Order: sequence, then C-alpha cells, then structure tokens
Amino acid sequence: MKSAIPFLGLAAPTQRSISGAYFREQPSLSDAQWRREILGLWRRAEYREERHAALDLLRSRDYSHYITPQLWALLDELIVTGAWWDYIDTIAPNVHALLLRQHPKDIKPLLKGYASDDNMWRRRTAILCQLKAKAHTDEQLLFAILNQSIDHPEFFVRKAMGWALRAHSRIAPEKVVAFVERHARRLSPLTKREGLKLLLKAGDIDSIPTG
Repeated sequence: MKSAIPFLGLAAPTQRSISGAYFREQPSLSDAQWRREILGLWRRAEYREERHAALDLLRSRDYSHYITPQLWALLDELIVTGAWWDYIDTIAPNVHALLLRQHPKDIKPLLKGYASDDNMWRRRTAILCQLKAKAHTDEQLLFAILNQSIDHPEFFVRKAMGWALRAHSRIAPEKVVAFVERHARRLSPLTKREGLKLLLKAGDIDSIPTG
C-alpha cells in the first residue's frame, strides 16, 4: 500500500485487538475528551496503525452517542489529511452511515456537497456512505451522488461507484441495471464491471452494456 506514513506491520485484527483492549482499560471520556483523543492520536501519528487506532476510538460503541452532526468538521479533517482509501473505507460506511441514518435532514445536504467536491476523497466518502445500508438505502440520494461522478477520471472514485452499485444490486438489481444502461457510454469499464459483477455471476444479465 502506498503511504506517506510508515507501517509497523501489524495485521488489522491484531491492531484492532490491541487498541480495543487499551481503550477499554481507560476511564470513560466526555464528548470533548473523546474528540481530543481522536485528533491527538491522528495528528501525532508516526505510524499508520496509530491512525487506525484513532479510527477504532472513533467507531467505539461506547462513544457512538457522541456521533452527531457536530462531528462533521472532525471527520472532514480525517478525510482530507488522511487522503487514502483505507481511512475512507473505514469511516464512510460506518460513521457517515450512522450520521445519515440518525440525522438525515442535516447530513444529506452535506453528502450532496461532498459528491461534487474537487477533493476525490470527499467524493468517495459520499459514494460509500450507504455501502452497508442494504434495504435501508436512500436510493434517491445514492443515485444523486453517483450522477455527480459519472465522468470522473480518478480510479478511486470509479472503483467506489462500482462498489456502491454492486451493493445496491443485491436489493434493487433492476435499478442498478437501468442506471448502468442509461449511462453506459459515460461510465468507466471499471465502474460497470464492479457494479454488475454479482448480476453477471448469477446469470441475471448476459453482458455489460456498452451504450
């Protein structure tokens, strides 16, 4: 993995086990303390695993009640300064997903803003925030977000679009196929291939639309 920050070489389960055990041994944190600890770990990190420990604290069930729209600025710092897929793919489908589920009126406009942002990691966040939503997916929001990146040239945006479509194909395959067919000439081969992978494997469709 490309990274400006070096690795210690810990496997992800080992790292999560260590950080989880450490956090459970500490006194309970107030909202302000929790935020300071997350940002302190993140900003002082010398190794990538330390930043993932910060994300473990962010996602801790013990502090899930602190995840409110007021956390948006902190999350944005993690997205912009982290600027890599492993951070985004941890934060978006978990933390942003929780925010969207619990505070849709506040969060939808912010995600729509991310969807057209010049920063590709903000775009990826918006695209992947409903990756685990299943039947609770806000379909209108999903396709509104995807529409903003149909012509986007970046690999990490195109890949994320494919993953989002593939996840939704489990719930609404006909809607996914219709979206791909409608934009077949503009969508990248990567997005179409990833988005239709499950349907091709199941034999629900014969080929990838080319336009």
